[in-house]
Amino acid sequence: MQEDFVLPTNEYKLPEYDDQDKKLGPNQLEIVKTQLNDFETVSALSITSELKSSLSSGNATLPAGTLVHGTTIDSIASIAKHGVMSGEFFGKPEDGETHYCADFYKVREDSAIASYTEFISRPEESSSLKMQSAESKKLPSDKRGGDYISIIVDPKIPEVQGLIEADPYKSDTDALFEGIVNLESLPAEKGSKKAERLSSILVGMPANTIAGIIVGNNIAVDLERIELIKNSFNNGVAIYDIQGNPIFLPENTESN
Repeated sequence: MQEDFVLPTNEYKLPEYDDQDKKLGPNQLEIVKTQLNDFETVSALSITSELKSSLSSGNATLPAGTLVHGTTIDSIASIAKHGVMSGEFFGKPEDGETHYCADFYKVREDSAIASYTEFISRPEESSSLKMQSAESKKLPSDKRGGDYISIIVDPKIPEVQGLIEADPYKSDTDALFEGIVNLESLPAEKGSKKAERLSSILVGMPANTIAGIIVGNNIAVDLERIELIKNSFNNGVAIYDIQGNPIFLPENTESN
């Protein structure tokens, strides 16, 4: 039973769903437990991120494949401590399709932060309609999201390659995610252009993979909230505005 599942630490607690379709069976629980144990192992490592070093030096470039997670100031302390994780590991029920996964956007090509902001701010054409981009619904952009925050995660760190393979958008993961993720209701069809900009990592990505922060326009001029972000990350992570202007750069640019 899901309620009897033993998690690695008492900080985590799976939600108690009434809907049987959202509960994990024994096989699915074992998959999640294995991934969570791997997550904890990586969390304990001293790892080097080239992207973190680059952003900390003032280079406002996001390489292709960079993972970006949208959040708000209310979640910063938890993210700084644990990393970007599915809320379900803190007992929070979720209605989305990618259960037990942390959702990210992927930078499609090497982009300056300002160029990425411009890209996600542009409307997308869907049939005869123009709609806001998926990214602009969660990330700070020119059009909205003045109180949004982008968490930049480095997927090229050698130690995390096993973690990022557990992604339902990858072509060979259907068997792994059966009974965990609603594969038929993913926001984008596997192999589509839109899916190339999406990633959902089972459990999530640890705090030591966070390479930098981008803040929306309202936060960029709010010294109190900037200080809160800096302190949450022990002054160790670069903070930029949506145009790629550095708001804070760590004095020590060596990754932890």
